[in-house]
Amino acid sequence: MAIQTLHSNVETKKTLKHLEQFFLPSRGFIMLLKLNSTGSDVKDWQNFLIAQKLLSGKASGTFDKATLDATKKFQTAQKLTSDGIVGNETRSVAQSLGFDPDDGDESTLGISTDIVAAADKRLTKQDIEKQAKVLKIAPAALKAVTDVEARGSGFLSNGQQKILFEGHIFWNELQAVGKDPQKISNASNADILYPKWTKQFYKGGAGEYDRLERARKIDSKAANRSTSWGMFQIMGFNCLAAGYASAEAMITAFDTHEREHLKAFGLFVSNRNMLTFLQQKNWAEFAKRYNGPKYKLNNYDQKLALAYADAIRNGYAG
Repeated sequence: MAIQTLHSNVETKKTLKHLEQFFLPSRGFIMLLKLNSTGSDVKDWQNFLIAQKLLSGKASGTFDKATLDATKKFQTAQKLTSDGIVGNETRSVAQSLGFDPDDGDESTLGISTDIVAAADKRLTKQDIEKQAKVLKIAPAALKAVTDVEARGSGFLSNGQQKILFEGHIFWNELQAVGKDPQKISNASNADILYPKWTKQFYKGGAGEYDRLERARKIDSKAANRSTSWGMFQIMGFNCLAAGYASAEAMITAFDTHEREHLKAFGLFVSNRNMLTFLQQKNWAEFAKRYNGPKYKLNNYDQKLALAYADAIRNGYAG
């Protein structure tokens, strides 16, 4: 979903103990609880939801659909991101309300394989509402863009930013630095260097980093400028409009937290005269300018409208 517009009081012992529950010294990761997770930590979470009168029945130790729905209700009531995932922020608020999981056995902390970096990089509902106020747009509209552009997160499960490498932009960027792409193009790099847009070479997810690294071997700066980065998929060549002196500076900032993605998005849509359409919830006009004239091929306007309605259902003001 790359943008195709022009060239994105003191801590108490109890608090410390709380933090230690989610940090594994040997690995430096926070364990998440989410749909299909199992273990005693899930059971503790279900007992907490039952005590909050959000979940009925007995705790099973399996994070099922009923647990997911109850978790979302809890998050909405506490003005948290309503994604149904029990991460650092949700755990912290729940802890203040009496959630006290057994931290005696790391192996029962919850879900088996899904982990994120110890430093929580995700946006909160408050982050979105604060930026929406600055931009004078409905929080639900801003949430809709985050959901459509990066499905609610700017990072992959391995901690890397979400990216999409564009070979046709790479073609143009190489020309801009005085390199002839026709002389460089061959069968071995046909999937990363081509003159016209196509999605046939997209790998998605972490696979895009393979394409990016190969392009970087040809020209690193051109490759970075030819890639869309983070939650809002801002193209590297749009770094100036997003508030950065270079694509490299933008990439480095984006690695720290999704709030950097959000700030860059605000600057970008303001500088590219798209903000008005987002304020008006004119999804078609916004999508055309943000995703390019071929936005209808992926129904971006319809996806934004549906995501907006879903955000309102999840407690974001419209």
